[in-house]
Amino acid sequence: MKDLWRKLNKLGTLPSDEKKAFYHAAWNMLRITVALRVLKFQSFKKYYKAISSRSKAKFPEDIYKLAIKRFASIRPQTFSCLPQALCFKKQFQDSKLIIGIQPSTTTNLDAHAWVERKGEFLIGEIPNFDYLPLWIWE
Repeated sequence: MKDLWRKLNKLGTLPSDEKKAFYHAAWNMLRITVALRVLKFQSFKKYYKAISSRSKAKFPEDIYKLAIKRFASIRPQTFSCLPQALCFKKQFQDSKLIIGIQPSTTTNLDAHAWVERKGEFLIGEIPNFDYLPLWIWE
């Protein structure tokens, strides 16, 4: 709990453009995460398309990426790679979201989501490149 308060107190010291990006990213991550949990996939796609088409706020890519990471660090188990990648893609629609799996001999499925543009990782860096793209959302 102390860590949470420390992170929230640090938010007060950020420049105003970074605060705005943080609040914007927080709102988007919350509604994307809730929608992922309660909607069926087809309904989620429609919802995501609708909220993406109304996306008007423009932030510099690096500031928005940092805002997403700051918010996700509050509860990493809740705001995993998929909501982070969807939040980033919502703002920067010229990028592509990739969901990949890591082939393994174990029974556990290891999946990861990331966003890239022209081969450059924008968010959701992969610790190793063993992930095979399963689905690409352009």
